[in-house]
Amino acid sequence: MKPGLFVAVLLTSLPGSGYQAPAAGATLSAEEQKESYQIYSTMLEDKNPHAEWAIVQHTKSVDICLHPAKEQESTYGPLIEDYALKNKKGFALGPYFKLLSYTMVAPEEWTRSSRSRSFAAFSAVGFNKDLTRAAVCVWTGTGGTCHILIKKDDIWLIDKGWRGNGCGWAA
Repeated sequence: MKPGLFVAVLLTSLPGSGYQAPAAGATLSAEEQKESYQIYSTMLEDKNPHAEWAIVQHTKSVDICLHPAKEQESTYGPLIEDYALKNKKGFALGPYFKLLSYTMVAPEEWTRSSRSRSFAAFSAVGFNKDLTRAAVCVWTGTGGTCHILIKKDDIWLIDKGWRGNGCGWAA
């Protein structure tokens, strides 16, 4: 058995590991991986730059609850389609966050409370073709929301040009 295959078999056989291989056709390029971690890190830094984050080590597969306004479908449709493809099964996350303090935790840790850490979970990120717009969902604490982002001057920001519907939830 090849070493990489052994690791994948081992990860999928661990009880409660929640590991899911990427969906067919839903692989990340090096650039998409770099941009995804920049987005994840920026979102947590904006929320609380001094938190000791406990980040769920696999993306949460969820249907996006954002829909573009009719006149914006050509701009936002491709990144929402990419989001849907990448979130069919999700991805394992690695230690590539640019944060002051964080640990990677198993998905079952999400249900346990901790006063010393802030929990976060992410969807996979969907991108447009030129990696200048993105769609992502994030859960922190007991609630979550989906965001449409735009990259300006190498920084990911909430896209103020988005005119579709928004969404969020609480546990």
